[in-house]
Amino acid sequence: MYDDVNPTAETVAPANTNFDNALALFKAGDYQNAMPLFDAAVRDQPGEAIIHEVRALNLFALGEYAAAAAVLNSLLSAAPGMDWTTMSGLYGDVADYTTQLRALEAHCKADPKDAGAYFVLAYHYLVTGYQDDAVNTLRVVVANQPNDVTAQRMLEALTEPEPTEPAPAQSSPATSNGPLMAPPAATTPAEPGPQIDLAGAWRAKAGGDTTIDLVITENSTFTWTANQPGQPPIVVSGDMAHTSDALEFDSKEQGAMVGSVSTVSADQWRFRLDGSPPSDPGLTFERVK
Repeated sequence: MYDDVNPTAETVAPANTNFDNALALFKAGDYQNAMPLFDAAVRDQPGEAIIHEVRALNLFALGEYAAAAAVLNSLLSAAPGMDWTTMSGLYGDVADYTTQLRALEAHCKADPKDAGAYFVLAYHYLVTGYQDDAVNTLRVVVANQPNDVTAQRMLEALTEPEPTEPAPAQSSPATSNGPLMAPPAATTPAEPGPQIDLAGAWRAKAGGDTTIDLVITENSTFTWTANQPGQPPIVVSGDMAHTSDALEFDSKEQGAMVGSVSTVSADQWRFRLDGSPPSDPGLTFERVK
């Protein structure tokens, strides 16, 4: 059922000695001693989303679900999560993951009002490809935490009517790209293309007090930085591709964000993530002068 992959620290995050050492301990199942090193890795590179996400995985392994939920909620509000191929490769033995997932399920069954634990469970169901179960757990989160904007957005996206086109074939029944991911768009530009020069620095306001700073180069690379008050920035970078009405932001570590693009003015354009609910206006980016 699981892909036979074994990523090294270098394939998951940039050079970071604390992260390398923490990941080695994680793979060995020494989650207690890995935790302070993950904390140090976040301090070393606070903007690296993947380090935050693997730290949340260590909290999940320790059974610290409230802390894991806080990290994941902040991360998923502005960036996609990892896929199953990446996550499974972080474990020395994927049977350990199964044991930890069953422990979380038992905890949620025993405490049906623990919204944080249910949010973590929904995240893991999405990573492992169990969308229907993720929908049911997110409904519990929203019922107990109606002001959780991230959970509400994920639930709305997952309960949208399915497209008429068949979904792309997956390499494994557990290879979901996570709650904010979408199938890759075509990467061959089509004329006439977006009616705006996308190269440059841009800024958009997301939910709450979150702002997104986006830099696109002439070589079609990008850096997407999500800023939230009181939180370290979350940074995703990679290559960008576009057609006449779509954009794909493809990060090697985090996967792809795909959506429609429309020109508002010479210095303003709108990006709407594929799979978002009809009520979602998307992100309106304005050129930073």
